[in-house]
Amino acid sequence: MILLFDLGGVFVPDSTEVLNREIACYIEISEAELVRPWAKVLPLLFTGKMTILDFYSALTNGKQDPRLVLAKHLGIYAQRFQIDPFMHALLQQFNQQHVTACLTNTEVEIAQINRTNGLYDLFHHALLSTEMGLMKPEPEIFRLHATAARFTQRNHFRG
Repeated sequence: MILLFDLGGVFVPDSTEVLNREIACYIEISEAELVRPWAKVLPLLFTGKMTILDFYSALTNGKQDPRLVLAKHLGIYAQRFQIDPFMHALLQQFNQQHVTACLTNTEVEIAQINRTNGLYDLFHHALLSTEMGLMKPEPEIFRLHATAARFTQRNHFRG
């Protein structure tokens, strides 16, 4: 059996509201002025066609250093990053008898933090939207994940 997990709000806290509030305050705009353009480019961010730095470069339009805004964004995310201990323990139990996989929509820079902190290493298999150029709920991302996970399952249990 292959067990598929999402990450945001399950294994790590969802930081969206805190990020929106803190970044809007930091660059002195309303949350709506941040959230509306973010929502428009979310597919580009999740598929790796745009980085968070690219977004802040366009949003600040030379009024602020986008690298500083990105540093603030990543600092907030990194400070809030914590793998849920209950979910971690549960996953360890599942890993003993099943192939576990995560499938997540994420941004390039956030994926780097998650990788550095070992989040993806908790699973037998991890597919990231930014690496695949696809995002949930596109059906193709699930088909690719199922194919890769079946391969992992066959090799895992032959061992």
